[in-house]
Amino acid sequence: MCGRYYIDEHDPLLRSFVDAARLKGEVKTGEVFPSDCAAVIANNRRLTPSVFPMRWGFERPNGGLIINARSETASQKPLFRESAKLRRCLIPASWYYEWERRAGSKVKYALRSERGGVVYLGGLYTLSKDGAPRFTVLTRDAAPGIAFIHNRMPVIVPPEKQDAWLSQQFTLDELLGDAETDMEYKPEE
Repeated sequence: MCGRYYIDEHDPLLRSFVDAARLKGEVKTGEVFPSDCAAVIANNRRLTPSVFPMRWGFERPNGGLIINARSETASQKPLFRESAKLRRCLIPASWYYEWERRAGSKVKYALRSERGGVVYLGGLYTLSKDGAPRFTVLTRDAAPGIAFIHNRMPVIVPPEKQDAWLSQQFTLDELLGDAETDMEYKPEE
């Protein structure tokens, strides 16, 4: 599961994404929460990757937000099926957060790829009733080294697979096997 992530504006690459998104609307940096607007990479109308401001969470028909989607079933679920086929996106972040439950308390961890640098969370987007883009983060079973923290983790798209992730030439199911699993973590103070 992924309920929060962090964007460090001092990272030059993340700063470039934030600046590009801010040309089209306001976006959040620092700790990003569900319903916040953030910088997201998706194809434009010419099918060229571009940065857009998008709000986190698909709208539920009966109200509320869906902030995560199970990658294993997204292609079959009516709410995500079309997005899984035509509207995949990348959510750039410094790291994401997860909480380990321990005897009545929770420990917050920051997690990222062992390779370092920007983490690209795999996601889907859709257009809301008012035409504004909204995204959800795809999740998968947690990698063995971090499963003690939580049993789910975001799909992490490695840099060499980003073009394929955004391409409509590949199905979501074809791409999931390429997700990163070598993660590092640290408890947050």
